Parts: sequence; structure tokens; C-alpha cells
Amino acid sequence: MASLGGPSGAPAAPIVCPRAYGVPAGRALSPREAGERVGEIWRSALGLSGDETDATFGELGGRAIAAVRIVARIEDDLGIRVKASDLYGHPRLDSFTRHVVAAGQAVRPWPYGGSTISAWLSPTC
Repeated sequence: MASLGGPSGAPAAPIVCPRAYGVPAGRALSPREAGERVGEIWRSALGLSGDETDATFGELGGRAIAAVRIVARIEDDLGIRVKASDLYGHPRLDSFTRHVVAAGQAVRPWPYGGSTISAWLSPTC
């Protein structure tokens, strides 16, 4: 996997996750941990069992529904908003992972936990 460090070799900023699986709410993930979770989500949505990191999203059978699943799960699990079209702009796992990690470092997570969608659909709202 490509380096997920900050500019000029500086340590990368942590990513605060509202409710990542297996991570207490509000705990900061390192860029490496966030990148590993993006890879898990990618492989799960595409039904992959191996480490097919050199193939593109499209070559792996990625279609619009898989793209929607990936970005929804990233938003729900990591609190990072990306667009489905980002998978076509960054079609390889390493490139997409860098894009997601950068997006997570650039903005603060949704303050109410989870995604905007799940917050609106929650029975507690």
C-alpha cells in the first residue's frame, strides 16, 4: 500500500470515527488503520477474498451499486463523505484509499454519529 503520511513526510493527522466497527465512538484512527478499513470495505462490496490491489474498480466487476455500497459504508463506518464517482476518478484501491484518507483529514466527522442519512432515518430523531 502507498504511504499515507502527511506532506513532506510529516505525520498524518488522525481520523476521528463516529462509530467504526470495533472502534469506540470518537476514537481517532491512524491513516493506516483507516486505509485498512477502506480496503476491507472495498473487498467486501466487490466480493473479493484475495488481495487484488492492482486491478481497477471496473476490472474487478465494480458497478454503480457496488460504488454506492462502498461510499455509504465508508460514511457510516468512518464518518468520511466521498462520492460514488470518486471510485471512477480513483479506480485503484491504493489511489482511492489515499483519496478517502485525505478527505477524512480535511473535514470533521458528522457530529451526531454515523452518516447524515442514518441520522435522519434513526428512530430517535
